[in-house]
Amino acid sequence: QHGAIERMLQGAFGSLVMVVAGLGALVSAAMGSYKAAIVMLLVAVGAFGIRAMLSATMGYDDIRYTNASG
Repeated sequence: QHGAIERMLQGAFGSLVMVVAGLGALVSAAMGSYKAAIVMLLVAVGAFGIRAMLSATMGYDDIRYTNASG
């Protein structure tokens, strides 16, 4: 059984985190806060690669999106 966080991060929520962090990195860099931009860029890359990292390290090859009853 896989946890809810793993399912959420590999779905639409993970995509939302990636896009928001990427846009935040662009805005932070434009305003001169390069440390915040680097951190947000790392978050975006991490959200992008979470499926590959989980399948390589934890063996999460096929996560099914089901409700609590099924």
